[in-house]
Amino acid sequence: MFVPFSSALDYFDFGLGTCIYGAFGGWLFFLSLFTKVIQVVFCRLGHFSALWLGYEA
Repeated sequence: MFVPFSSALDYFDFGLGTCIYGAFGGWLFFLSLFTKVIQVVFCRLGHFSALWLGYEA
């Protein structure tokens, strides 16, 4: 996800941390979304595995 230098502030001022201009801003935005998705997925997997282990026990 590449964001031009001129519109970096428009896209990255979401409380995700300090805005970094240029290509680094695009990579940080992508990485923050990616890590958030990973956290949600593993959280759901953790709940499902806990329920499954609970039912199996």
